[in-house]
Amino acid sequence: MAVCVATHQRPDGLERLLRSIEAVDVPADVRLRVEIADNDPNAGAVRSAERLRCATRWPVSVTHEPTPGVSAPRNATVLAALNAGADLLAFVDDDETVEPLWLVTHLDGRARFKAAVTTGPVHPDYPSNLAPWWSDTRLHGPEVKPTGTALPVCWTNNTVVARRVFDDLTAWFDEEFRWGGEDSEFFQRVAHAGHDIVWIAEAMVRETVPAARATLRWVGRRYLWAGRVKGVLERREHGRLSRCNLRRVAVGLFHVLRGITRLPRLALAPGPTLAMATRDVAFGLGQMSGAIAGGPRGGLQHG
Repeated sequence: MAVCVATHQRPDGLERLLRSIEAVDVPADVRLRVEIADNDPNAGAVRSAERLRCATRWPVSVTHEPTPGVSAPRNATVLAALNAGADLLAFVDDDETVEPLWLVTHLDGRARFKAAVTTGPVHPDYPSNLAPWWSDTRLHGPEVKPTGTALPVCWTNNTVVARRVFDDLTAWFDEEFRWGGEDSEFFQRVAHAGHDIVWIAEAMVRETVPAARATLRWVGRRYLWAGRVKGVLERREHGRLSRCNLRRVAVGLFHVLRGITRLPRLALAPGPTLAMATRDVAFGLGQMSGAIAGGPRGGLQHG
């Protein structure tokens, strides 16, 4: 089994992740390894590979993939993992840490539900000086679903995928979505190919959320991007004038109106009200833009 990590200039986060992988419970019949793709043009992770290897007892391989964007390094980790003979590929991000039972719960869920893909929640860890209402909004997660819920799509922030999924698809993470949305597009194709995606609520990872991501500006950019990805994928699948795509435009408008209707509550709770309104309006505008204008080139960079 290979843990696949695409990284870009986050040496501290990468080291925290590796130390958490070091502490994870691994069944005796599982051979674990870590595949890292360094997207830093200066190959920072490659240069510090020896120190990274010392952070874990598992084999660590670092590949330099300087092609801008996230798709190329993700594909590089997949190729390295498959070449190393991995039967399962786990995906986590370089600003996350895994819980000790993370792997065991994923494997138990796979066995229980016979799923090709299992995915789980990402719990945000905020700075201690941040307003407590940020966690109440769930703008950074975690999603709440019962274990065993079947999903039409998932992401690469906490997911385990069977090798056969990559063998079945001729293309993996689309370079057109290199600035974001590549995982949504990939797993949508995975589901359409007949592979089950199942939610495992117990398989949790934790994400370090810096203060720079707890701002209205970040919320607006993030959800505008997320909505646009959703609209682009709907248009790509069904066509610009299809009933499904026109419904996506209507859903986007609904989100915009829902955000506006939150504004009368500003006097009672200004912080969370503005944040949730920003999320709804941005997500709705993004969906409408993606469904009408298409893409993804030029519109999905989210910084």
